[in-house]
Amino acid sequence: MDEGQLVETRRWAERVAERGASTELRAAARAILLLANEVERLRTELAGRDVPG
Repeated sequence: MDEGQLVETRRWAERVAERGASTELRAAARAILLLANEVERLRTELAGRDVPG
């Protein structure tokens, strides 16, 4: 998943979390947001390891 896809997924999940037709759908969207945040955190952590020094 590239950065653009992650941004698009996050935007979609935010909309569904706010306006989803059911409780289950909104909960699933919130779970997707948590996963997107974790992907970003792990990318940042990995990038920090790639820095020499």
